[in-house]
Amino acid sequence: MKDEVRKTITMARYLVGTKWRHLGRSVKGVDCLGLVILSLTAGGFEQKYDRKYGREPWKDGLRQALKDHFGEPIANSDEFQPGDIALLKWGREDQPSHVGILADYMYGGLSIIHAYSVIAVTEHRLDEKWRDLIIEVYRPWP
Repeated sequence: MKDEVRKTITMARYLVGTKWRHLGRSVKGVDCLGLVILSLTAGGFEQKYDRKYGREPWKDGLRQALKDHFGEPIANSDEFQPGDIALLKWGREDQPSHVGILADYMYGGLSIIHAYSVIAVTEHRLDEKWRDLIIEVYRPWP
């Protein structure tokens, strides 16, 4: 595993248990995008994301922001790997409104680390239920 990816996942796991907070960008509270931003920053990924946003993405803004930062999504789900960023359908009407970081699951396969407003930052196995929620996956690291 590349050092950048390892550092990204290490930071994401460090934040497990952190409370959810809209627009949060610290160990005191993060939202799903804040988790991704803090984790990628720890891995050395340079980002320019200073937009304010509502709790629900507007006009597919989250998807567009991911494409702007990372390029086109990965086409084949067999190619997903730790450190990738998953865009998920979430909430009402299954719109693309949630992101998480894929990681290596301790019992094999992949897990997803995400900031969930009801629980906090959490990590769990990427099973079929969670795979069905994934709309697109992006790779920040070449």
